[in-house]
Amino acid sequence: MAMSLAPDHIEVRRFNDMMQRKSTELYRTALNHMMHHDFSSAIKLLTAALRIAPRDIKLLVTRASAHRQAGACDIALVDLSQASTAFCHSMRPSSRAVEEQANSSSLQDHEPY
Repeated sequence: MAMSLAPDHIEVRRFNDMMQRKSTELYRTALNHMMHHDFSSAIKLLTAALRIAPRDIKLLVTRASAHRQAGACDIALVDLSQASTAFCHSMRPSSRAVEEQANSSSLQDHEPY
């Protein structure tokens, strides 16, 4: 909520950075568990990371891989579907970018010669 209201506020940035670091830490630990074939622990860690960053494609694909290795292919497909959706959404221009582009083009249309 705060991120959408004041994304440039210093406290919002600090909190976002802290959460991103935590998500990265969970991801790295999960990878270590996967290398040791402890897929159950990896899935738990990746699920915790996804609570922080629910649309993180890397986390979703990695958790899908852990589910597949654990034999839960149906759950892996759900994660891959969510990753695909997140990727498609990430390719769309944000509403802020669209608004800035519209403002920029309207200014160009009205510039004096």
